[in-house]
Amino acid sequence: MRLRIVSGGARFWAGALAGGSYIDIDLRLIDGSTNNVIAKPRITKNAGAMTGGWSIGQSDKNLHDYIAHIVHEYFSTNY
Repeated sequence: MRLRIVSGGARFWAGALAGGSYIDIDLRLIDGSTNNVIAKPRITKNAGAMTGGWSIGQSDKNLHDYIAHIVHEYFSTNY
């Protein structure tokens, strides 16, 4: 897992110069009865520096919600 979230203060004072935010997760789904790995999807989402600057950090704050939504959709679609 890799994570970089620009803080609201850094985004307010430095804007796009604070850089982008990202979350990169390797999700591992394991069958509880057999301990076999069912799937290992990689989920990545980023908020660019300019987007973060224009939204004053709102796109950075929303990354957690985006990841949760992507994982939910993955489960809904595949299981």
